[in-house]
Amino acid sequence: MSRPQEIIRVCDEFGLRIEDVQILPNGAVSVKVKDGYMPDDLHDQMDAFGVPPVGQKRQCVYFLKGLTTGNIKIGYSHDLRNRMVSIRTSCAERLQLLLIIDGDQSTEAAIHRILHPWRQTGEWFSDSEDVLHLIDRCRQTPGQFIQYMDETRH
Repeated sequence: MSRPQEIIRVCDEFGLRIEDVQILPNGAVSVKVKDGYMPDDLHDQMDAFGVPPVGQKRQCVYFLKGLTTGNIKIGYSHDLRNRMVSIRTSCAERLQLLLIIDGDQSTEAAIHRILHPWRQTGEWFSDSEDVLHLIDRCRQTPGQFIQYMDETRH
């Protein structure tokens, strides 16, 4: 396998979107990566959820699943595409976008309070049946279910 092919294979393995590959005069290989470190499948997932382009604002709470650990990140963003680039640079595993709901930081905080027993670290939670059930309920009735659950926990 040639060096450029090996580099392309490694980039693909890590989910990097390659825009251009060039062999420089000194023999080095230059790889230009598109949109930071976000794989095509994550772009496609965001398109399917109707996430606006980078720079367009939409407050939302997102649910991401790490495909290696199975852990689920629950976070808030007002520019989700930009946030995904940031997450991809700091997270080595491939990610699957499970759900996006309209909401703000208080919505995110309420979900974190509800799921506190399953917190792994920071905004990451185990993929237990209870966590997956809450995500499914959020998919069905986003605002009402979270508000009800948060009120009953106080």
